[in-house]
Formats: sequence, C-alpha cells, structure tokens
Amino acid sequence: MALHAHALITRDKHYIVADGEVRLVNDARGRVAERQRWPDGLQSAVEHKEGLQVSMQAEILDQILVETVAREYSLITGMSGTAVEAAERLAEDLELKTRVVPTNRPCVLAARPAVPRRSAA
Repeated sequence: MALHAHALITRDKHYIVADGEVRLVNDARGRVAERQRWPDGLQSAVEHKEGLQVSMQAEILDQILVETVAREYSLITGMSGTAVEAAERLAEDLELKTRVVPTNRPCVLAARPAVPRRSAA
C-alpha cells in the first residue's frame, strides 16, 4: 500500500489535504468526495505519506447485496435511459421485468448537415 500511495496516488489530483485530513477527489466531477475513504490501508498509507496522523481503519460491520434488498419489494419502478440494454440481466439476476414507456411527444430534434469550418488565416 505504501508503494501504491507514493507511486500512483498524486496530491491535488486524486486527493487534497485540508484541515489536517486527506480528502478524496471524485474522478468524474473533480470535487471533494465527502465521507469517502480508500480501502485496505491505502487511506492510512496516504496519510502517512503526507505526514498526517494516521486515522483508524474503518470496520465493515455487515454487507448486503442490492439483490437482497430488491427482492424485499413487491413492486419496483423507476426511469432509466439504460435499463433496456440491461433488461436481460435484470430479468436473470433480480427477476425484474423491464418495459419501455413511449415518450409523450415525438422527438423534434432535426439533424443538420455538418458545416465546414473556416480556417483562421
């Protein structure tokens, strides 16, 4: 973990140090990820790398699968733009049926031909 922390984890890219704590940066949004820590001692290794007091490693008290929670409900509804692509897996893994609800209005987006850019001369 120490080698990983020193060689692959970069300050101000993967994390910041604020108020004497290592705070993770969300890769997708570039913002501080609140209440998140790296697992398996990596958080402690980065804290040690930065010369901070090493915090206690969190203890996992229990784990639960999404499948277990989903099976407790008699009906699950929701909207997703990607559920149709995952319909087969949802049916196999969670025994969920997926349906397409048609849009209320037709799409009005019209494709236009590409216009060549002028060169800045």
